[in-house]
Amino acid sequence: MLLLVVSGPAAILFSLLSVTHELQQIQTQNTRLVAQRVTHAPRRQASSPSEQLQKFYAFLPATQHIPDAIASIRAAASHQGVALPEGTLKLVIEKDNPIGRYEMTFPVKAEYHQTRDFVREVLRTIPSVALEDLSFRRDHVNDPVLDTRVQFALYLRVDN
Repeated sequence: MLLLVVSGPAAILFSLLSVTHELQQIQTQNTRLVAQRVTHAPRRQASSPSEQLQKFYAFLPATQHIPDAIASIRAAASHQGVALPEGTLKLVIEKDNPIGRYEMTFPVKAEYHQTRDFVREVLRTIPSVALEDLSFRRDHVNDPVLDTRVQFALYLRVDN
């Protein structure tokens, strides 16, 4: 039986050759997979501007989903430990405009990080909501609780 012991620089060279061979195999496999993905990828039809606009309108919630959005906002406030009192709510629909706006203003008393996380969660969970205004007031420098005015706008599809 022949036993070959490789040590020192020869062992390093042998290891390097082995790793190089494995790397070449991985690169070849990667190239093959990328080529398969490109040839099997579905082709998108180019949409006309009016089709794109219709898709955008369809993305917006209809006016009957306002209560769902308010419930989501209240859930986000509760999740972040923010007490959300009744706010000012106003539906704005302009004549001959397919997009409406539901303006919601809430007075919030909470620590800064709670308010920040509340606003972030609302914007993340309701894609058609925009932050219209955010103002902070603190009575004393050492007060951890801020008086905050948060104004959101929920953009809606107006079905005629």
